[in-house]
Amino acid sequence: MEHSLTPETQSRFLSLDALRGLAVLLMILSGSIAFGGMLPAWMYHAQVPPPLHKFNPDIPGITWVDWVFPFFLFSMGAAIPIALRRKLQENSVFHVILQTVKRYFLLVFFAIFIFHSRAWVMNSSPTQFENLLSIACFVLLFLIFSTTNFESAKVSIARKIVGLTLA
Repeated sequence: MEHSLTPETQSRFLSLDALRGLAVLLMILSGSIAFGGMLPAWMYHAQVPPPLHKFNPDIPGITWVDWVFPFFLFSMGAAIPIALRRKLQENSVFHVILQTVKRYFLLVFFAIFIFHSRAWVMNSSPTQFENLLSIACFVLLFLIFSTTNFESAKVSIARKIVGLTLA
């Protein structure tokens, strides 16, 4: 099978990018799952089962939620040296520092937004409205933070502005 990759994507480790993206997606999803017994037990940490979601260290086991953060740490640990080496070859140190500061502020926004968009933060006894609003906020993060190779720069900027405005 022949792939049509741009020069930029040819130099990337696409499988590492996919693992990192999947880990981020699953971390956000696992942190956004509402308590209250609405979902099956495998959707939560094994030691915090529904319906009470009280920590019980005597319960053995591991669920997918427990694997998400280690996958993220592995992918970031592998990606940072690769990306930093390439960025320093292509750009000045000042430009790399500027990109790092920009990413820092985006991550701060992300952390504050994702915390406040959780249903149980909006309301101590969340209703269906808060749960749906929490999912809608999750979708807004895709508008803000996703990147594609098939849309123009103007469309990408417009999508991000719409996402930030709605957020």
